[in-house]
Amino acid sequence: METNNILSERAVLTNISIHCWGGTKVDRKATKEINDNHGASYDAGTYVKNLLPKKIVEVPQQIARACRKQHERLTLPWGKAGYRLCSAEGFERWAEMVNEYRDQYDEAVAKLLSLYDNAVERRRIELNGLFNENDYPSADDLRSRYVFDREVVPVPVAGNFVANLFDEQANEIREDLEKRNQDDLKNATDDIFKRLHDKVSNLADALDGFEIKSVVKSRKRNGRTVQVKVDEPSRRLYDSMVDHLVDLVDILPALNITGDLQIAGFIKEVQDKLTKADVDTFKQNTPQAEAVRAQVKDDASDIADRLAGFFSPITEE
Repeated sequence: METNNILSERAVLTNISIHCWGGTKVDRKATKEINDNHGASYDAGTYVKNLLPKKIVEVPQQIARACRKQHERLTLPWGKAGYRLCSAEGFERWAEMVNEYRDQYDEAVAKLLSLYDNAVERRRIELNGLFNENDYPSADDLRSRYVFDREVVPVPVAGNFVANLFDEQANEIREDLEKRNQDDLKNATDDIFKRLHDKVSNLADALDGFEIKSVVKSRKRNGRTVQVKVDEPSRRLYDSMVDHLVDLVDILPALNITGDLQIAGFIKEVQDKLTKADVDTFKQNTPQAEAVRAQVKDDASDIADRLAGFFSPITEE
């Protein structure tokens, strides 16, 4: 299927725009006093006031960060305008995620606004001489600083908007747009390979050289020091090593909008070879667990090596 048909039939561009009040203010007077008191230069540092306690203003900020993270998780990079590519298959999941976070965000903002006036009065006492009423927006102004928008638009393809242009202009724009769409689709596909590569490599690296030894250590028991054997791993293993792979093989099939058979093959291979054993199994000090660790490590290293050939490495300019 041609790039334009794939993009127009199987994907849309999505964007989320979330703004929050920072709740901080640089106090230039306090900054000058501190620098003068210490004989420091004027640019030695700045004094930043927390206009309200962090626990009051940070909740909408935390929700915004979590939503942006999930937005990136469920979509692919696209162009330079801030949009991200979402497959038609994965759109409902993306929309449900955004709606859930928007509800949480609206609730958190409403709570902050209900506490705002009293919190400012308490802060007047807590900041004492540092308090400045002009630092604080009105309730209406504060509400306007909280924005949660989502945008969904079709992927621009050559036939969408050049029909009324002169042939020469239309051909030039069409060729440029088709080239950019091909490049952006290649970058989006690269992102799938890179996501898999990063998580598979993390697992391979964690298991490389990992071992568990029985060592004798002193322990206090009933007021006495006794010698006991304990299992001591060479490094710590985290549940997230496998959990991240399980998550990837769940969401990546929907992001494979080109139906790339190599991507599908890697997803199935990762699922079959790297997600069956959990980290608790890796941590066991038994011959069976050692064999599982060795097999998963070898499989992860092999898959990571092959994945590395499917995306362009990031180069520093």
